[in-house]
Formats: sequence, structure tokens, C-alpha cells
Amino acid sequence: MLHPAPNRPERVGLLRGDRRSVGERRRRCYELNVAARLTPVSERTAWQEFTTAIGSVLKPVTPPGVST
Repeated sequence: MLHPAPNRPERVGLLRGDRRSVGERRRRCYELNVAARLTPVSERTAWQEFTTAIGSVLKPVTPPGVST
């Protein structure tokens, strides 16, 4: 059975797939390219920036000496 999950990442260029012979069977093998390896890092950075911005609005820091 072929699994459809790798189709979209391969179509948009995040995966490279090829067929390889393993014993008497041919298998589809996938490899991440550089963009796919960097995607989680950039998404995590963007998420951290977003949560910091929202946090500063919801819970602003009160300067020392100022009562609320």
C-alpha cells in the first residue's frame, strides 16, 4: 500500500523521492532537502515572536516604582 502523505511535500519541493531496489523489491525512498530541514527552525522562531508579542499585550511589564 502506498501512503499519500509524502506526495504534497514532494510536490512543493521539500522531499526528493526515488525508487530503489532492495533485494527483489523496488521501494520508494525519500530524502529531506535543505529547505525542509530549516522549516521547523523558522516556524519555531516565528511562533516564539508571535507568542512574545501577544504576551506583552496581555501581560504588560510594569516599570519598577509604578503602582498599578
